[in-house]
Amino acid sequence: ALEQLTGALFQRPPLISAVKRQLRVRTIYEVKLLDYDKERGMGIYWVSCEAGTYVRTMCVHLGLILGVGGQMQELRRVSMWINTER
Repeated sequence: ALEQLTGALFQRPPLISAVKRQLRVRTIYEVKLLDYDKERGMGIYWVSCEAGTYVRTMCVHLGLILGVGGQMQELRRVSMWINTER
């Protein structure tokens, strides 16, 4: 299902957002599943994406694709522009 979330995707900002809720195209370059806990129904995945991508929206879309619902529990930015997590 993660493969379906790569490439150019349409996204609309969340209801509570500092920007207008216009439909936008954002590019997802790569997605990797790092871990999945079947008992808890939780997964960890890594995303390489264009600036302005709504990762929370990606989680909701992944749940819709899988037919189970989805939400984001935590977001960690490990790289942004030239800064990286150490």
